[in-house]
Amino acid sequence: MDHRSDNRVDELSTISDEFRTWWAAHNVRIHHGGVKRFHHPEAGFLELTYQLLDLPGYEERLKFLASWAATGLEAADPAGDRER
Repeated sequence: MDHRSDNRVDELSTISDEFRTWWAAHNVRIHHGGVKRFHHPEAGFLELTYQLLDLPGYEERLKFLASWAATGLEAADPAGDRER
C-alpha cells in the first residue's frame, strides 16, 4: 500500500466506525462487478450496474495521448478560437 492509500485508510478510519471495524477485521474486498442501488430524493430509485475495467499499462498511454492532443490543439489554434 502506498503513502496515499495509508492516508485514505486513516481518514476513513477517523470518520467511519463501520469502516474502522471492517478494516480491522480485514473485511474489505475488491468487487469486480455488481449492482449499486440508491434512492435519490429528486430522481427516485436508481440501480447502477458496474463492472471492473482493467487496462494494465493503458493509464500512461492515455495520459500521453491526452497531453499530445492538448498540445496539438493548441498548436493548431494558438489564439484559442476553436468552436466549442
